[in-house]
Amino acid sequence: MELFNPYNNLNLWIKHTFLSFAQGYFSLDSRYTWKIDARETKLIIADKFAVDLGVIEKRPAIILSRGSFGWTDTIRGQDGINAVLTSKRVDTLAPPPHGDRWLDFVFTDFLRGSITYNILSKNGIEAEDIANTLFTAISGYKREFQKYGIHTIKGLSIGDERLVKTTSEIEAVGITVSLSFTAQRTIEKAGKLNNIVAVMQVPKETTTGTIIQDVNLYENIDYRVINNGTTIEFLNPPSAETIAINLSFVDAITLDTVLSPLVGDFDADNRTYTVSGGTVYGYYVLSEGVVMSGSVYNTDDLGNLFTTTSGLTDTGLPALEETFTSIAT
Repeated sequence: MELFNPYNNLNLWIKHTFLSFAQGYFSLDSRYTWKIDARETKLIIADKFAVDLGVIEKRPAIILSRGSFGWTDTIRGQDGINAVLTSKRVDTLAPPPHGDRWLDFVFTDFLRGSITYNILSKNGIEAEDIANTLFTAISGYKREFQKYGIHTIKGLSIGDERLVKTTSEIEAVGITVSLSFTAQRTIEKAGKLNNIVAVMQVPKETTTGTIIQDVNLYENIDYRVINNGTTIEFLNPPSAETIAINLSFVDAITLDTVLSPLVGDFDADNRTYTVSGGTVYGYYVLSEGVVMSGSVYNTDDLGNLFTTTSGLTDTGLPALEETFTSIAT
């Protein structure tokens, strides 16, 4: 089965590199210990929009935010065929290559971008302590980032302390640790940039006996991802002969590649299956509806105020208003 490779997706590669560093470092910290189990961790470390910020009321968090990034156009000769003065991105003196040369196109250049760690806590001293720990850790491990493709880290800084509304009711202290980076990346032809790979295993009869055949399944054709990345719903139920359906996907919390089977009965009737081993990245519902509440005046056709019992008849009792709740989805 083909694994989803986050290194083929520049966005996820950048996030994975800096997010996994913070998670790995704080997994060894005795005070603010990070654990993958949200019920046991003392510190939430996740990508932006991957968690409900209401949890800040119970424990501090480091929320990763990726800034914009782009090519620096530093390296010349992007044809991959001994072309020192030819570039597909920059006008040069050399004549443009023909189609056969673009067939084996290799592009290598530096990426320049920025990352911001948002440290959130109900306690200002705690937020300062976590921010200082992270700032010091990145400062000390700059060279280690080079092993994972980050060429340089510059402009590392800690922002000032400020109040942040994590929800409409909860305020927290927020401190940023920000940095800029450069990284060299090479692109050869095209990468597969989907977040999930699904393969169905079914028996197949051959002249030599029964073998297990892998059948690729395609998102929005064979299935769709629902319930914030926790459930797979098939257009047609998998057959009762299905042995297993294996997924390879990027986890929404750790950004690691996860290989796990779907959980559910293969009975030719069931269409929904549970994703095991994590949550598929990129399927967050930010808003499911709008709730409105207030008061309205009840009147008859002549404008006289009245109240109703079960909304059916006039009780004759004087009343000015009646509460209501309306949900728009």
